[in-house]
Amino acid sequence: MVLFQALPFVTLVVGGSNGTDTCNIVSIVTAGETLEVSFPTPSIEPLKPGAPAWANYVKGVVANFPGPVKGFDAVIVADVPMGSGLSSSASLEVAIFTLLEELNSVRVE
Repeated sequence: MVLFQALPFVTLVVGGSNGTDTCNIVSIVTAGETLEVSFPTPSIEPLKPGAPAWANYVKGVVANFPGPVKGFDAVIVADVPMGSGLSSSASLEVAIFTLLEELNSVRVE
């Protein structure tokens, strides 16, 4: 049996183009701790998984985005508990994809 219920959690990503070929991501986690990662856009070099592990979800979306990706800066804030089976990775991927749609003027239907 599955119980469908909306949960009061959110993943928020804000960002903007930075005029470079680099993606810079800052994730704000509990107690205001920040995690940072930077990587080149796929047009510069193919993206590969690596550390930190959470950034691989972002890299996967960027690498598979249906269109060219320009460099951007983004900040992630989420309160979806990681590793709890509540799809924190999916919420991050959807938020990043939506940001890329806006930044790169691409709409996927």
